[in-house]
Amino acid sequence: MDCRRFFLAVLFFLCAVFSLQARSIVVADVPYYPPYIFLDDRGTPRGITVELWQLWSEKTGMPVEYRFYHTLEEAFEGVQRGESDVINAIFYTEERSLLFDFVYPIDTEPTCIFFPITYRRIDGLRDLEGHQVGVVSGEAVIEHLKTVAPGVDLIVYDDWESLIKAVSEGRQSVFICDKSIALFYLKRFGKRDLYAFSNPIMPPQELFWCVKAGNKELSRLLLAGLQSISTEEKAELFWKWKGEKPLSRETLILVIASAVLGLIVIFSILLWNYRLKRIVKKSTRELVEAKDRIEDYNRQLSESNRQLESMNTRLLSANEDLVSGNKQLEEALHEIALISNNLFDVLELSRQLSRETDHEQFFNRLLSLGLKIIPDARKGSISRIEDDQWVFKAIYGYPESLLKLRMPVNIFKPAPADGQIVDIHRYDSERTVPELLLQTTVGIKSSLMVGIYSEERFYGNISWDFFEEVKATNTLIRTGVALGKIASALITIWDHHGELETFQNTIIQTLVKAIEIRDIYTRGHSERVAVLARKFAQHIGADENTRQLVYWAGILHDIGKIGIPDLVLNKPLPLTDEEFLTIQTHPVQSARLIEESNLPREIIPIVLSHHERWDGNGYPHGLVGKDIPLEARIISLVDAYDSMTSTRAYRHALSTEHALEEIMRNSGAQFDPTLVRAFLAMFERKEASS
Repeated sequence: MDCRRFFLAVLFFLCAVFSLQARSIVVADVPYYPPYIFLDDRGTPRGITVELWQLWSEKTGMPVEYRFYHTLEEAFEGVQRGESDVINAIFYTEERSLLFDFVYPIDTEPTCIFFPITYRRIDGLRDLEGHQVGVVSGEAVIEHLKTVAPGVDLIVYDDWESLIKAVSEGRQSVFICDKSIALFYLKRFGKRDLYAFSNPIMPPQELFWCVKAGNKELSRLLLAGLQSISTEEKAELFWKWKGEKPLSRETLILVIASAVLGLIVIFSILLWNYRLKRIVKKSTRELVEAKDRIEDYNRQLSESNRQLESMNTRLLSANEDLVSGNKQLEEALHEIALISNNLFDVLELSRQLSRETDHEQFFNRLLSLGLKIIPDARKGSISRIEDDQWVFKAIYGYPESLLKLRMPVNIFKPAPADGQIVDIHRYDSERTVPELLLQTTVGIKSSLMVGIYSEERFYGNISWDFFEEVKATNTLIRTGVALGKIASALITIWDHHGELETFQNTIIQTLVKAIEIRDIYTRGHSERVAVLARKFAQHIGADENTRQLVYWAGILHDIGKIGIPDLVLNKPLPLTDEEFLTIQTHPVQSARLIEESNLPREIIPIVLSHHERWDGNGYPHGLVGKDIPLEARIISLVDAYDSMTSTRAYRHALSTEHALEEIMRNSGAQFDPTLVRAFLAMFERKEASS
């Protein structure tokens, strides 16, 4: 069989060569697109495509020549005139597809916006307003910009080197460029550390070899030569020039270390809150005891006063002093009592903090607690600065329209953490205040404002508003300051709580999205498998823990594909034995990635075994029947269903009925027959509608 294949391949190449009149393949290109192609100091072509053509020439025996042009338009015209055969490494566009046949993608290249690190971050095309944006003539991004952002002010350069040179000389600041070439030239001109770049502004584009439209014979020759180059040869070539590799163990260790550090910080904050609670409790007890002692002493003085009328004047004077001291103690006790009586509300608010608690709920609860502690206030608000505007986050006693008001930052100023009493009318007379705010503050005589600060960073103001003039008593000020400190602690806890919860989800989603971006036929596959697997687990009566495990296993079951080359993932033709063995490594790679992270260990055997078969002919370990974990059998069944009902590179999607027939046909061979019956029953009762 091998001899026959070799003979047919040789016969095909001889026919192709003969049909091309035994001449060389002439490649048209603009040699200013590193790291794909560029000229070194001696004028010799270098780069990824140069070495790829060398491999192609070695595999096919066909010599390759280069014909260089100044612009892509000239290269296109050269192929149309017949002086060149192939366009080297260009992106697909509708306009180009009318002139050329696109043979096969050789790589994928993202296009990003580059800008100086001193600029405000640019995240997308809408942020380009007010900038002159550099682009290169003939590039596909120009057509994209004309469609989605026609108002962008473009400056067109002849080639990449001219564009980056203008950047290095300060004549051009913002430009749009393919990521690899921009990083190459910025490094060459010593500007790499001075520039940042956005996320890709359009889906990453594939680089193709192209021939003149209708030249099918040359297309087949190019494709056959490309497919004869091994995966290892291509991987080594791209590693040499682009340094692409999967997520390293060191990076995972760094992520885990950061998560542990975050846990330590949260534990320290909780410990500090616990100690503060004990201190307040102890102080309250001591003050109550002191009050009891003073009351007993007062009773003794009253008895002495009745017995010693001759010392009436001195005793009255002493009594006035004692009454004054007693009043101060009562104020202090009242202050502590206010905080202590509402300590349960503080703890409840802290307990309810989670990522599901949005800002509106949090600020409304915080303001409600503040008005409960200082009940004499008739109105109240919490406000802060967002996007260079002063906004209200929670209000009491004011119209709802105040929440939509956006005011200049000079309307208010950050209040001190130790609080202040403000005459609201004098405060307003010194600033230009919106009419709505003036109308809603009618009747307010004074306000207590306390600043909320989280880790020395100003977070916002909390304000108690009174219809009468209030004095800056120690009790009032200290009570407001105490609530401000409580709010600061809660906000700090909230911030760190959100960071820890999102940290792990960010890692998971980033890895899964990275795979789905590379594998154009499986986008959304992991999420669909996760949702349907959880629904199926619920259908068969699994507990909540099992439902959660199959959900996350569904999300992560193909995460190991991040280490598999794109040409294997997206290959439209049947896989070779070697390529299939490469695909079969992804369950083991998935398990290793999960094992090296802080994800639940229960997911590992599920992900590792989701390609095992009921009859023992699966991989990687050939487990049989119930030796395969139940959760893995669920994922195997749902994974197969979603794969069959989704389009793949080598076939179209099957209907639901056809897919269920295939699953029934493989019951007892590939799938657990008990689960198959339950799966079919779920569809019959239409419980899997989403």
